[in-house]
Amino acid sequence: MVRVKRRYLCFEVVPNGGDHNLTTGYRKLDITERQVRDTVRQTIADIYGDYGLASVQLSFSLKRFNQTTRTGVLAIKRSVHTILLTALPFVKRINQLDCFLKSIHLSGTIRGCLKALAVHHNKQIVKLRGQLSKTTSSSLLSSVANQRLISDIESAHKDIETSLLVHRIAYQPSSSAATEDNIDG
Repeated sequence: MVRVKRRYLCFEVVPNGGDHNLTTGYRKLDITERQVRDTVRQTIADIYGDYGLASVQLSFSLKRFNQTTRTGVLAIKRSVHTILLTALPFVKRINQLDCFLKSIHLSGTIRGCLKALAVHHNKQIVKLRGQLSKTTSSSLLSSVANQRLISDIESAHKDIETSLLVHRIAYQPSSSAATEDNIDG
């Protein structure tokens, strides 16, 4: 019997209006895993019709979604992963939240996606800490909330590192990723 080969897609939910920087605020999303999964399925049905929905229905699943970091991992059979990739940009709204889905990484293993999420979270932490250090003392209340946000992202990062250990992968963050983000930021 031939094994089923899958593709794993890391994504980020980005609300419209640029609300993912510290100056405008960064809030936890009020959407669930089920709403994300159902919205992506409905988008596939809208674009590809019954054929597209039937071809991905049994193999499509949402493996992980974190409301705080706004990241998740979708899994689908390798033979139909292009249907998912082409339908993803057409997601414009999830549970009355105007947003879009940004692809972070496509991998053949869940381990590869977890590594990519760990790198993505490291970049977010470095970026948010840089923004936090630039805030003035007059916005002390917002900096306390932002410190809480950074600790939430760090705890989600630790959860991913634990998952990597379960999958027997040693993750070692590269210092080049942190320095690249400081150059851009």
